Amino acid sequence: AITPTETQCSYGSPGDGHGVDLSVGGGGGLARRVPTPDHHHISDFARSAQQKGFATSRGPVGVAFVDDHAIVHNRIDRTAQSVSAEDMAPVGHNDSDERMSNWNHKRATQTVALENAQLDADIQRGLGLFFSNMDAQVSGHNINVSCSSCHFDGRNDGLTWVFADGPRQTPSLAGNVALTEPVTWRDDVATVADEVRLTSQGRMGGSGLLQVNELAVTDYVNWRPHVDLPNKGMDNAIIAEGREIFFSATAACGSCHSGEQFTDTEMHRIRGVDVRTPTLIGIAASAPYFHDGSAASLRELLERSRDGKMGNTRDLSDAQMEALIAFLMSL
Repeated sequence: AITPTETQCSYGSPGDGHGVDLSVGGGGGLARRVPTPDHHHISDFARSAQQKGFATSRGPVGVAFVDDHAIVHNRIDRTAQSVSAEDMAPVGHNDSDERMSNWNHKRATQTVALENAQLDADIQRGLGLFFSNMDAQVSGHNINVSCSSCHFDGRNDGLTWVFADGPRQTPSLAGNVALTEPVTWRDDVATVADEVRLTSQGRMGGSGLLQVNELAVTDYVNWRPHVDLPNKGMDNAIIAEGREIFFSATAACGSCHSGEQFTDTEMHRIRGVDVRTPTLIGIAASAPYFHDGSAASLRELLERSRDGKMGNTRDLSDAQMEALIAFLMSL
């Protein structure tokens, strides 16, 4: 699914007595909460939807009412779909292939493409699987999570998760992740494709991706652009000073964060744990920091580097620390 949210239209609000549920779905959606206007035919539609629900194409994110129909905007499929009372047919993990096929055939006659496809077909397929919490290949029965549940919009969720080997902050997937292989904090997964397979089956309970779909998800992850940050690519006197500090022999940040991707992709012992050097590109959008998410800000990260155990900011003044942060914010 696209991260579960409550979809609203311009009519009423949740809890005002004029709504039905609309949950956001990914592989097909199941509509459940939509505020509705207080007109007789729409009220009938709302009551029926509340009792039955109605299926949608992939990634429903918006809804509006026209006469006695609901018009649903499906983000992943880039369609507008007309749903009337007689179209209501809930869809879930337990539905038979025949029922799904019959519904999809019926649904196709009610759906209009909003634009021509802009993505390569493989990347589009990978996008659908990345956001899906209904495809059994990637999400187990009653688990209902997708890749995007943690990697929100293909980036990160800003959270730290506790695993058997300790806490791990969710890394961002923005940019071509293949350029910084091997992946994960522990450096124990050789490729993005390996991580797609291991995560979808191990953590998400999926039954296993077909090879063509595994490659499609991999292509989608590696296609993702970097975050369009306000200071990205900016240069001025303060940023130039920060760059000089970063690559200096004293601060020595560039000894590990080297090359075009600002990582040597090597393992280093940081605060008692062996972790792989992460890229610094887009670091302004990937808080919190460290493998365990224990530094809430770049300033906190740099303050903790005054002990010389990860670079050395011991002798930097406040102004120099701010210049270093300005440089990092420009990456």
